[in-house]
Amino acid sequence: MTKKSFVSLTLGCILIIPNVYWIVLAESMDFSIHITMQSVFFNSVLSVLFLILISILLNRFSANLQLGAQQLIVIYIMINIGSVVAGHGTLQVLIPLLHAFWHSTSENDWANLFHRFIPSWLSVQDQTVLQGFYQGFSNFYTNENVGEWVVPILSWTGFTFVFAFVMLCVNNIMRRKWVEVEQLRPLPYGVPPL
Repeated sequence: MTKKSFVSLTLGCILIIPNVYWIVLAESMDFSIHITMQSVFFNSVLSVLFLILISILLNRFSANLQLGAQQLIVIYIMINIGSVVAGHGTLQVLIPLLHAFWHSTSENDWANLFHRFIPSWLSVQDQTVLQGFYQGFSNFYTNENVGEWVVPILSWTGFTFVFAFVMLCVNNIMRRKWVEVEQLRPLPYGVPPL
């Protein structure tokens, strides 16, 4: 691994944390704006813009400190992937799956309809742990809570990483045809499409 790729991966990992925090606050807690429902994630663009400005300032001291276009693209892609995973479309669907057993009542008969199809390693099934999650007055850092939540969280995290990796592999397979054969590239500014 070269020094430049290490720098871009490190900066990308560091910038994912505040971007994910921003997305969770905006989309899940404040319901103010759905950042990941836009065609271009403005949080990623804003982060890269700040990096460009910082890079220009650092270039005055040394040319080696300036970030290149490839490094900025890697950081932008990393922030976008982190944003998608933390976004409204993923968390709003995934979190209820983690505790599908809470909303089961005798009236809706979910226990007989589909609980047998949900593996124990994909969701939290203990009602006392779920009661602490929904009604509060509980601490996550107890042996009982951590024991119930850790396996489903790690299972879904592993699935998410594998899914993202598969999508990157599909992208890599299609890249050669798109870039080299069909020569798909963005049009210069002001040039109308055919």
